[in-house]
Amino acid sequence: MHNFILDSIWQKRRLLFLALLLCATFPYTNKDLITYALLFFYFISYYEFLTEKTQLALRYGSLSLLPLTNPIFFYFLFIKLLISTLFMLKNKEINKKSIALLLLCMSPSILWSTRNTIQTGEFTITSRGSETVGIRAEFLSIDYQDIPAGIVYYTPPNRITNVFTGYLWNKVGSSDNWEQLFDRSYENSKLRLGHQKRGYVFERMKDNLGYSMNQKINYEDVVNEQGYVFATNEYRKASLDLIFENKLKYISTSSMFLYRGLFPEFNQLKSEIRNTKIGFFLNEFLLFLRFLPIIYCVYLLIKTIKTSIFDIQNYLFLYIFFSYGLLTHFIPRYSTLLMPFAIYLLIKNNTSLKSIE
Repeated sequence: MHNFILDSIWQKRRLLFLALLLCATFPYTNKDLITYALLFFYFISYYEFLTEKTQLALRYGSLSLLPLTNPIFFYFLFIKLLISTLFMLKNKEINKKSIALLLLCMSPSILWSTRNTIQTGEFTITSRGSETVGIRAEFLSIDYQDIPAGIVYYTPPNRITNVFTGYLWNKVGSSDNWEQLFDRSYENSKLRLGHQKRGYVFERMKDNLGYSMNQKINYEDVVNEQGYVFATNEYRKASLDLIFENKLKYISTSSMFLYRGLFPEFNQLKSEIRNTKIGFFLNEFLLFLRFLPIIYCVYLLIKTIKTSIFDIQNYLFLYIFFSYGLLTHFIPRYSTLLMPFAIYLLIKNNTSLKSIE
């Protein structure tokens, strides 16, 4: 009886903690909030208390809508199909229903891409891919000694980390004003150069197109002369050229952005609450909270690698983490999309989940 009471108290505390974690980690933009909700629905589709029909509706419904809110999930559908098929072959049990549902999940994205083909002549789900990869490639122009400086810069601030980053601030970087490389408020920060297509990648694009180094031409001139699709394709090509020619630096700068992705950015409390004594400490706690969930997930996946490698849900977490870390500069609001998996993993380690793949 005593053990039952203790277990009941612990169960309620765990559920309360998970509820608070969920409330504290909502994204602060409407678009990301929709993606966050769909990811949450996907992961709760593995909860044992749901009926099979509800599981299927949540799982495949969320998977079909995710690419329309964030295009990186379209490519995950193919990865999930491949991994699911490999698992079925390993278990010598082909689930035709799951394969058919996964193929059906692709139809909304294919219809949207077809619509884009009619309008732009390209079968793509989004036109921002070249810009995203371009911003990532723009950081290949930094010095190697600026990579640890970027790690210092991207460490989230709070009263504890400020001590360490403050100590290291003048001991890293290639110059006295190295932070201008990473601070988007500066006109020539790498982010703004990449976003406005007037930096390192654009110079390579000019070289590919045969323009001279001193020839005064900007990206808009190329669009006006050759068309939007041509300019987009050439900018993407220049980005990929630089990435493949600088593989070691690409891996090195990726480590900086993968580190940045460990720390989701949550909403801070409103200033009128934050300025009170209780509100101040609560806000500091929320800021510190970002250091725990994703790091815990990575630790747990490594610790249980012999079993986690066969859990298909883990591949969605890894896909999000490495897609943003390798192909973008992994802004912290993207990292918030990893939180539904963190909540799923916490519950999974304390209850039984069932899979109907």
